Amino acid sequence: MATHCTFKRQGFSLVEISIVLMILAIVLSGMLPFITESMRAREQETTLERMKVIEEAIVAYAVATNSLPCPSDNSAALDNANYGVQVSDIPANSVVAGRCQNAGNTLPGVVQNGGLTVATGGVPTRTLGLPDEYGFDGWQNRFSYTVSYNNLTTLANTGQLFIFNYYGVGFATPAAYGLVSHGVRAHGAYNRAGNLIDPPGNSHAAEQHNSRRSNTMTALSSNRLYVNGRIDDSNLANVYDDLTVYKTPNQLLVNVSVVNSSTYAGPIFCTNANSNGGADDNAACRDAAVGGGIGTTYEAFYCRDGTDAEGQPIFTSGTWSNCDDGTILVRPR
Repeated sequence: MATHCTFKRQGFSLVEISIVLMILAIVLSGMLPFITESMRAREQETTLERMKVIEEAIVAYAVATNSLPCPSDNSAALDNANYGVQVSDIPANSVVAGRCQNAGNTLPGVVQNGGLTVATGGVPTRTLGLPDEYGFDGWQNRFSYTVSYNNLTTLANTGQLFIFNYYGVGFATPAAYGLVSHGVRAHGAYNRAGNLIDPPGNSHAAEQHNSRRSNTMTALSSNRLYVNGRIDDSNLANVYDDLTVYKTPNQLLVNVSVVNSSTYAGPIFCTNANSNGGADDNAACRDAAVGGGIGTTYEAFYCRDGTDAEGQPIFTSGTWSNCDDGTILVRPR
């Protein structure tokens, strides 16, 4: 009697596996743009969140000192004691008074423009009391921070950082400082290790100004900041993907007044119709009105003197009597 052996089939054939892999490849290729866009959105969100916190820390520094900090050395390693410290706080740097460079303009990681009006370097995170990670954007490259020398000592001075949009149209009011993330392309940025990034191809002129670096990575003398750019994540030549924020001196003073209003009793803006510390003003204003703006415990800080071309209030230092009605700022002496 004949016997028949039967074999039970195990697993899949090579043809079946190939078909499954082909289907997976098609599905994944269709999902790739969505994954890439999601990653980009997350990196940009991280960047914007950190920029917001840095600006808040700059305002807090301004409240405490009535000035802005110098940049830090953007090439310093994370484990370097000078990482995140404004260059003017490091004795060995021999920084010239009123500037953020030494006499020979030789400090690493900081670029000073030829007109001696602004300096660009890293965010001084440790000076501002921020975690080290806030020196980096969502792409893990270092922010660039530019400060106007005019505002190193007094917030109310006219800024020296000139603002332009992507198309080269200048804004009316210069800024006191600017903060830049160099985007995914990162032209002229310093990477996490503190090395300059030189992306392939030519970079847009706006990116060169924002990074203070030419297409050959040489230092570029510039006191411009370009904003409102056309975001482009491609790795093509001559694209712009910087993220920028800035504040004019007037905007800074408004921010300072808001912060100060939460640190002591009474409104910052004196509200008397004649700004004379009359009966309808609060006690702080009445106190500051004594002696033309200097009282026993409060003093006139800044007063508004009209508005600029963009509608921002112009604040000037002065005595009580030469301010616009109802717009004097007071602070504890």
